[in-house]
Amino acid sequence: MANNTESLLKELFSADTLSNITKATGVDGDDVTKIISSALPALLKGASGQTNDKSTREGFASALASHAGADTSDMASFFKKVDLEDGAKIVAHLTGDADKTAAEVARDVGVTKGAASSVLSSISPLLMSLLGKQSNAQSASSNDILSSIGSFLSGDVGSIAKAAIAAYAVSAIKNTVTGKKKTASKKKTDKKDDIDLSDGLDLGDVMGLVGKIVK
Repeated sequence: MANNTESLLKELFSADTLSNITKATGVDGDDVTKIISSALPALLKGASGQTNDKSTREGFASALASHAGADTSDMASFFKKVDLEDGAKIVAHLTGDADKTAAEVARDVGVTKGAASSVLSSISPLLMSLLGKQSNAQSASSNDILSSIGSFLSGDVGSIAKAAIAAYAVSAIKNTVTGKKKTASKKKTDKKDDIDLSDGLDLGDVMGLVGKIVK
């Protein structure tokens, strides 16, 4: 499932996706990254719950099949067609309360609830489309869809959540070093967390900062 995780995150956090959400919502790019990172574990947990609940699983499979048909090869075109009201309904279905979720994310990230709500309403249709594509929802039976997506979510929610936190960390590092010069002769290292920014950003830097973010 690692490849599925990597593929999902690459799409959700790609520069193309983030820049088009910024255009669609007016929310700053770094804030978009943080909002998605904060909300992603809850959205995926909700998707897993929809799959495992007998009262919602058939409807969820149908929704995945419907969203799987959306063309995500051109993000600019995709986000122009996104229905924010439909996106808010998706968030509500996945988390139980779209308004409460937006408020919690806003507090966590430090943005307005309106900004959080706009980004969540924009990203949720893309998340459904990507999950649908990964489960081959357009060409599979309802049972096959549920089996595929259930297997993916049950095995990967934890790793995706960690990756989402790492994406938050990347954004935090970018904010920290913006406008600061780096020199090859002198390394800039945080001794406590072994964050070395002299050679750019790598996985060690990300994991070092995760320790600062996650209490």
